[in-house]
Order: sequence, then C-alpha cells, then structure tokens
Amino acid sequence: MKLNIKAFSRALGLVWGFLLMIISLSASMGFQVGMVEVLKSSYPGMESSFMGSIIAFAWGFVAGSVTGAALAYFYNRSVGKK
Repeated sequence: MKLNIKAFSRALGLVWGFLLMIISLSASMGFQVGMVEVLKSSYPGMESSFMGSIIAFAWGFVAGSVTGAALAYFYNRSVGKK
C-alpha cells in the first residue's frame, strides 16, 4: 500500500508544528526553557512567547512537511520495487 505524499506531508507538518508550538508556549510558563534555547538555533524567531510560538508553528509545519514528503516518497519507492 502506497502513501499519499501530500496527505502524509501535511499531517507530519501539522504534528511537528503543533509540537514546537506547545514547547514554545510551555517555555513561556516556565517549563522547557532549555529546550527552546536549543531549538532557537534551528528555528529562527522561536521564542518563549505567543508570537514566538506562532513562528515556531510555521517553521515546524514547513520542516515537517518537507520531511514527510521525503519519507513518503522513499517509502513509496521501496514498496513499488516488489
């Protein structure tokens, strides 16, 4: 069974975006502050604030979508070789 590349990439993008958003929002409440400091080097604009969490969601959606598309593409190629 092959994966729908668009659907898989959007799903992974949403999951990764919401994950980064939750991490950023929890840092604004005092939790996961060290995690945000580490992730800021990979996701510019990510801060422990509401606006920083929106930026983190956008970066996460893009990164997750690209990764999801690549994973689905290579999975479909490996399944199609049978």
